[in-house]
Amino acid sequence: MKFEKYLESTFIYLLEQIHLQGFKIGLVGGTVRDFYLKAENKNDYDCELRLIDDAEDIHENFKLLNFDSIYEIEKLPYNIIRVIHPKFTCELSLPRKEKFIEEFSHSNFEAEFFNEVDYNVAFQRRDFTINAMMFEWDGTWKFIDPLNGKKDLQNKVLRRCSDSFFHDPVRFLRALRFKNL
Repeated sequence: MKFEKYLESTFIYLLEQIHLQGFKIGLVGGTVRDFYLKAENKNDYDCELRLIDDAEDIHENFKLLNFDSIYEIEKLPYNIIRVIHPKFTCELSLPRKEKFIEEFSHSNFEAEFFNEVDYNVAFQRRDFTINAMMFEWDGTWKFIDPLNGKKDLQNKVLRRCSDSFFHDPVRFLRALRFKNL
């Protein structure tokens, strides 16, 4: 099955609208992992947006994103926009680096947002390599896997993306959840 066929058609419409506003859209995390596991699509999408023209200001363009009235929009911490539709939920975010502070919690970091094309840097903040695979859409689909998550998924290896894994207690709980994949 092609990746696009795995996605909810009303979600593809949203991708097209975001693309028309100057962004490439990267679907990352559980949707990509579940696609390769041939699991049912949960229609809960995590998207990382990058500007097509990286000479523009990503923060300004992100603030100017405009959605049809068919979506409910929630603003979340760390410049995340949650889009809610009756057939799907989607979280839109910008690529970011996380600088951790001493506190041990789920939000113990400062975020630095950027538009650079080094996916390896952006994916270092994710928990496991199997959640650091991306299908990016810029009019066509491109698979991006700098940390070899697809290979780890095939070999049933649960490997952390970086040492930042140890700064977030929720990631330990996720490790237990993924144990039976």
